Amino acid sequence: MGEKEKGCLKDITGKSNIVNLNWRRIPKEIRCELINEVYCGHCDDCVKIIIYYIEENKYELILQGKCSICGKYLEKTIEK
Repeated sequence: MGEKEKGCLKDITGKSNIVNLNWRRIPKEIRCELINEVYCGHCDDCVKIIIYYIEENKYELILQGKCSICGKYLEKTIEK
């Protein structure tokens, strides 16, 4: 799937420019809230997601990455 960098906006279907554009349409303050408020079941708390990438389907953006505290996989869906 390729290397993931911190904050890399990558769509595994190859539409990264479109995904990036759709992500950037969300106001910066809200994007920051979305990144900093992802629920981690392992930590049982809202945490910051790190080393994330974004997938997109017809109805939502899917933010995927790791918990900044425990490193477990996290996923957050964002309705379009």
